[in-house]
Amino acid sequence: MKWSKKYLSIYLVSLQESINYRGELLLWSFMDAVPLVGMLVLWLNAFSTANTIGGYSQTSIMTYYILGYLYSQVTGCHFDEGMNEEIRKGGVVFWLVKPISLKRFLFVQEMAWRTMTMLLTALPVGVLTVIIAPQLLPVPSLFHLVLLPVFLVIAYTLEVMYSYMVVAMAFVFEQARSLEHLKWMLSWLLSGSMIPPEFMPSWLRGVIQWLPFQFRFYVPVRLTTGEIGGVAILWQGMLAMVWLVILWVFVRWLWQRNLRSFTAVGS
Repeated sequence: MKWSKKYLSIYLVSLQESINYRGELLLWSFMDAVPLVGMLVLWLNAFSTANTIGGYSQTSIMTYYILGYLYSQVTGCHFDEGMNEEIRKGGVVFWLVKPISLKRFLFVQEMAWRTMTMLLTALPVGVLTVIIAPQLLPVPSLFHLVLLPVFLVIAYTLEVMYSYMVVAMAFVFEQARSLEHLKWMLSWLLSGSMIPPEFMPSWLRGVIQWLPFQFRFYVPVRLTTGEIGGVAILWQGMLAMVWLVILWVFVRWLWQRNLRSFTAVGS
């Protein structure tokens, strides 16, 4: 009970902090929306001379990118950007001596920022889309609607695991910031946010279907549109669980190993 109250307090304090930085949050959300607008314009031009491309219609490709944008905004994780700087300057020491798990703190703190992002970005964009072009946001079946939050939680947890790995490397690698860019590039390419996997070479599609990056963008979108059936959902759920276990074990080992090597000097 005390454990839950402690982290609930952290969530509420972090939520208040995110409200104070709502202007910056809106700016970053706007910057994240620029690639979305660019992709929509690109595909609109592509469909000016064709009815379908790669099995997608103009409506379905618009739906794909809009839904993917909404879900990636809700499940993204960015605490590694600030924490790497804290580690480099030694400020992380103040967190390590507190009676609280730094990893749990980061997990809960990021949840507060995702909540504010959902309220300030995802929700307005979704409402605006419903008003302007309701056909672009399909209503999922009850079965898919129940499973969608589960897969979004999985996607968020996986994103947290990636950020944990980046932060863990910052304990022993001063230029760990470069790993932030690597995480972003892999996610952009392998999650389906750049282009749907159907447009990629067959060998790359084969790789993507085994990797966890697809759960941030591609899988939630296909779940919403009803393109994943019962057996496929079971397979995706099992794959996600396997990756969660693998990453949890690896992060636990990497974090403890690198933390033992970390030293900080100064006031």
